[in-house]
Amino acid sequence: MTGPLSNTVHVIGAGLAGSEAAWQVAKSGVPVVLHEMRPTRMTEAHRTDGLAELVCSNSFRSDDAANNAVGLLHAEMRRLDSLIMRAADANQVPAGGALAVDRDGFSAAVTKALNDHPLIEIARDEVAGLPPAEWSNVIVATGPLTSAPLADAIRELTDENALAFFDAIAPIVHRESIDMSVAWFQSRYDKVGPGGTGADYINCPMTKEQYDGFVAALVAGEKTEFKEWESNTPYFDGCLPIEVMAERGPETLRHGPMKPVGLTNPHDPTTKAYAIVQLRQDNKLGTLYNIVGFQTKLKYGEQQRIFRTIPGLEKAEFARLGGLHRNTFLNSPKLLDGQLRLRAQPRLRFAGQMTGCEGYVESASIGLIAGLYAAADVRGETLASPPGTTALGSLLGHITGGHIETIEPGTRSFQPMNINFGLFPPLASAPTKKPDGSRLRGNEKTVAKKQAREFSMNLPKDDAATLSARWTEGVLLKRDVFSTVERGRFRGDNGEVDAVLRRLDEVPWWSFALARHLFAREKHALVLAKGLNVGPELLWAGRRALVRGFVDGVALHLAKPHGDLAYFHSAKAALRRLRRAGICHNDLAKEQNWLVGRDGRAYVTDFQLAACFDRRGRLYRILAYEDLRHLLKHKRSYAPEALTPRERKILAKKSFAASLWLATGKKVYRAITRGLFNFTDREGGGRRLVNDAPVLAELIRKNPAVRDTAIVAFADRRSGVGLYAFVEADQPALEGQLRNELTAAKGPKPPEHIQVVHALPRNPDGKPRTEILQLVAMNQLDLIEPMMKNDQDRAFLKDILEQRKNLRDRFNFEADLPAG
Repeated sequence: MTGPLSNTVHVIGAGLAGSEAAWQVAKSGVPVVLHEMRPTRMTEAHRTDGLAELVCSNSFRSDDAANNAVGLLHAEMRRLDSLIMRAADANQVPAGGALAVDRDGFSAAVTKALNDHPLIEIARDEVAGLPPAEWSNVIVATGPLTSAPLADAIRELTDENALAFFDAIAPIVHRESIDMSVAWFQSRYDKVGPGGTGADYINCPMTKEQYDGFVAALVAGEKTEFKEWESNTPYFDGCLPIEVMAERGPETLRHGPMKPVGLTNPHDPTTKAYAIVQLRQDNKLGTLYNIVGFQTKLKYGEQQRIFRTIPGLEKAEFARLGGLHRNTFLNSPKLLDGQLRLRAQPRLRFAGQMTGCEGYVESASIGLIAGLYAAADVRGETLASPPGTTALGSLLGHITGGHIETIEPGTRSFQPMNINFGLFPPLASAPTKKPDGSRLRGNEKTVAKKQAREFSMNLPKDDAATLSARWTEGVLLKRDVFSTVERGRFRGDNGEVDAVLRRLDEVPWWSFALARHLFAREKHALVLAKGLNVGPELLWAGRRALVRGFVDGVALHLAKPHGDLAYFHSAKAALRRLRRAGICHNDLAKEQNWLVGRDGRAYVTDFQLAACFDRRGRLYRILAYEDLRHLLKHKRSYAPEALTPRERKILAKKSFAASLWLATGKKVYRAITRGLFNFTDREGGGRRLVNDAPVLAELIRKNPAVRDTAIVAFADRRSGVGLYAFVEADQPALEGQLRNELTAAKGPKPPEHIQVVHALPRNPDGKPRTEILQLVAMNQLDLIEPMMKNDQDRAFLKDILEQRKNLRDRFNFEADLPAG
């Protein structure tokens, strides 16, 4: 599998950072060997041989990209096709505003993805000491539990005394053993998070007497003894054992993990609890809950005795008790360069918690960038560092040079750190006003500063400020030479709504003038169409970006309304309303611009080519006539028997302008776009869909195990346009073989995703239903549901949906998945 030693990257350690690093290297087309010593040699904290095993909490913390730095890091990693974030999204469990995961399902998903990748070899061995000299490109991601021989070798090489801290593990309780006549479900302030309901935590209330007794028991409880060499090891403040917090003062816990705010006890709503213990769901089945913030070094017997004094946990059965492990990290600002290479031996690159970052997501993100750096080295390319205005860039900057050494001699002051907005550079101009023009006050200023960092796109300052404050990104719908279009949520005066954003920040220079002209036409048409109820409402418009409402419907070519006369009647009525407003759409030949709403009515979208008229002159009448002709063409396709004699006459007669365009203008347009600029749109699919996909499909069909394949395009945040191949075969593990064959053929770039399915969804004529596969590829699952006619359709698509590969653009569609 692996290539020459000089072209192979070796990753040591298959935790979150190592797994992510290996994935990014392989995704870049470079062979990688992932070394993991488990199960040959286990650690004090791990209990399985699974890759990316979570040994502490199951929480990836806040998923709020607008207001929380770790949420912003989540969003950036999703854009970079992070395996860790993909597995987390696929295995999330309710956790209020946080992203928490089923730890076993998460590890299994990562393990399977790495096992299945043809460029990844997993070696179950221990690398004792420094890696062999012939390994020219190595990523060390052994984490906080680095084996002693390797740690000693690194210490000798760097001439540094490693710093270490203790990291404690919280206990996990069986849900059925919790007394719900005392406890209750509620998230703090009823906050709804990803996959949550606002009632995602179990809460156990305490009176002052119960709290005081609990704190005293924690302080007096028998604890794990330190070894002599560990006695001066500091704790990381973000993961302090609960008894250490208790020792800092009797009220410490009430202002930390046991704070009683934002919660009301339904069993006794008039009595305010003095302190509250919260438990968070730990697995998808909801059978296990971990005690939030209760990392501990109490001995096992003491844990059971003390924690069973908590009201509601008197009969608690523990699936896992708390524990303690040592965490070792480097003095990275001194030892590592800007690309995480060891200055003393640049062939070695470090990633994860060893570098001095703290937290699952932070460790994985550093593994991600280390993998990209290593792959770029193999390819002889230079990879620019992420900007310091991004979460990943600011964290990398802290690790590799953003830390200021203490002035006084003695112990080094560099310490592990979670991602936070304090690591970001100051804003050039801090926001001072709300979108409505009123001044920001108090905490609003802090929130606005956080949100202002989210939009690093090349938009005018006013556009970026408004979008940072009001837009939450979701699914990328389309990216072409005229604009980027994405679906998300927009906060208006009346609350937050589903919306679509069109922006011009990534338009190439040669098409910018035309893109700006089309943008202006759409903005003008949407202003005139306001209140007509024939398409999206304009919610906001800036100089180079606009937000329009989301129409809850399915494109005509996907919905296929055969024989639906009511639909075409409403479509004709929509055209009449547009004509009265002086609007000619000019692009209604595309079925993608006609929508079938959830209410069955017709709506139109994409007004970039629209023309607006104050007077109904000859040009207006010609363009309105062509809009009607295009509608009647669609009616001929789906309800031909309903065409009236007059409509058939209109279809048979093109306007002079249309005939002239087909004879001259369209040919010139194609000569310029396809000949001069080598550009093909195909609804954002471009040249890859038009030119590459047929070649790739033919190569895939040559494999004797393949019955058929269908390739569709999807908008990709990294490459612009991605290809997704659905392959009909009976061998689930065929993907790796197909990738090797496509690479060996030296043809077009292989598809970003290859999914092997037992059967492709097909139309009555036997052709694959590419319209459904397109939605799977784009991860727009909510639009698939209206196209399913019965339970048989749902059962057929269930496996395809559950095994889908593209989880990069995440929108909260999971509730719309068909039931299994």
